[in-house]
Amino acid sequence: MKDSTYDVRLYKTEVRKNSAGKVTSYRVRWSTAGKPWKRTFQKIGQADAYRSGLVTAARQGEPFSLLTGEPCKWGRAAKPEMSWYDFACKFADFKWKTASAKYRQDIARALTAATPALLADDDGKPDDLALRTAMRRWAFNTKQRTEAPEDKAEVLAWLAGKHSAG
Repeated sequence: MKDSTYDVRLYKTEVRKNSAGKVTSYRVRWSTAGKPWKRTFQKIGQADAYRSGLVTAARQGEPFSLLTGEPCKWGRAAKPEMSWYDFACKFADFKWKTASAKYRQDIARALTAATPALLADDDGKPDDLALRTAMRRWAFNTKQRTEAPEDKAEVLAWLAGKHSAG
């Protein structure tokens, strides 16, 4: 794996205190290939259990992810579980009922402006104007998303495919 390392260093758990000297939390610190990582817990038992898992994985020769800092076998995904496009559509749908017409337009404009920066440059990418129009008028419009004309529906299908760079 190119995104993993066996170079792991674990440090003593830090006890975090407030200005009055009262213990507020516990911080587990470690590094992978020189990159520092830390995770804070409210209870000492939680911090010890987490640190113990890191120590066990390191002693067993498990590779550690350079993206998450944790053992690869823990399987925490470094990539998002949903694409940006799916997230943006769900966000627009969530806001739809309580938003005024003007606010709905603002949401569509903002999501349309942000989306092109998150797209991969594939050979089949539609032209920018068609992409922006399809997003603004149909993709981020909860009631009209399924009613897009055929040419815009093709653009939205491309967008909904695995074409986000994340």
